[in-house]
Amino acid sequence: MGTWLDLALRESLLHPCGLPNLQVFCRTLTLDESGHGFGNPRFRTPVHELGFLNNAAGFLEVLGRIGGSILLKKYRQSPGNENSTPPSNDVELLPILEEYLTPAESQALLNLNLHSTLQAFALWLVLSPLKLKAVDVDSVIESFFGSANSAQCLELSDIDKYFHSGSKFYEFLDTYIARSSFRGDTFFMTSNGYMGLGPPEVREGDTICSVPGCTYPLVIRPKSNNDSDEGKEHFEVIGACYVYGMMNGEVAKDPNVRDKMRRVVFE
Repeated sequence: MGTWLDLALRESLLHPCGLPNLQVFCRTLTLDESGHGFGNPRFRTPVHELGFLNNAAGFLEVLGRIGGSILLKKYRQSPGNENSTPPSNDVELLPILEEYLTPAESQALLNLNLHSTLQAFALWLVLSPLKLKAVDVDSVIESFFGSANSAQCLELSDIDKYFHSGSKFYEFLDTYIARSSFRGDTFFMTSNGYMGLGPPEVREGDTICSVPGCTYPLVIRPKSNNDSDEGKEHFEVIGACYVYGMMNGEVAKDPNVRDKMRRVVFE
């Protein structure tokens, strides 16, 4: 997951729809269908909201554990700590955090009034390409859920309660990470900033297309044109894919959609 996440955050922290790329990455891993697509902040039903927040809690717990592993590695690289147990108190973490933050910011981070999952996520943020705009609770929440002043900010009934219903770590790993690995999924980024999951055969230069009547977008690959099909382009169908922002008919709502339509032959 680490390499995929690095790719997802490399070019931009915001998705073209306005949501944080970190949230869209989570939606992509989980093949999320809880909302209406392309930054619409409403959920389909309360059950869909529950499902999304359950997945979000698991995803953020995974990131928190990754952050903890990085901090522990750095701690054990310090002189005298090579074979020591993990830090037992905040004081032992401060020298490591001060490589990234000021002493005052490091102490403020450790003092944040957050559930342990979100606290660990905050530590990961400090080590990640995202960083924190400010060391406060709102900045931690906004890094994943979006700015409260944004039209794309999620309409959530109660974030906090979903982080008090037990660990989602192993459930998330088993349901999404392990199964994605078993399928051989390929994570990809498009030239205009979208991200998706597709079959293992996906490679650079492939095209994503939305076909009327198909539930999922298709990954297609250009082929040599057949002279008998004048005016049509030939493509090999590689397989179906998930692309957040193309799953709910958003392509048809594009005001320039007619200019982008093409006559093609699938082989």
